Amino acid sequence: MNKALNNYFNQIELLRDYFDKGKTRDISYRKELLQNLYIEIEKHSDLICEAVHKDFHKSKEEMLITEVFPVLSEIKYTISNLKSWSKPKTVWSNILIQPSLSKIHASPKGMVLIFAPWNYSFYLAMMPFVSAIAAGNVVILKPAHETENVSN
Repeated sequence: MNKALNNYFNQIELLRDYFDKGKTRDISYRKELLQNLYIEIEKHSDLICEAVHKDFHKSKEEMLITEVFPVLSEIKYTISNLKSWSKPKTVWSNILIQPSLSKIHASPKGMVLIFAPWNYSFYLAMMPFVSAIAAGNVVILKPAHETENVSN
């Protein structure tokens, strides 16, 4: 097995171990991750726009309006709703098990792999990334090979 492939397998195992420790189940930890992501995107928005310009010759203004601002807005929205989304939902119980109470508990699935497409490369990578983090999963993000600068 070559060195790069071995490195990928090692990183996958590290992510699995991290998920298994249960830290991502904590709502406040997920919010902290999303707040840090928001800060980093905001801080590096010029670099993100520059990378997209190198890959697609999009203007900074177009990039901010179509990709960066919607992602920042989604992060804010997700942070403000995460607690209510995570609460157990009471649902109707089957008549055969009455008078019981049934609830649906949202829980993370584990590891999520996101393949980002080449068009709207930042937006279409970050939107599912935000949702996966909010849900308490660990994420492997594979950007499109056509977007070398955005990937970096």
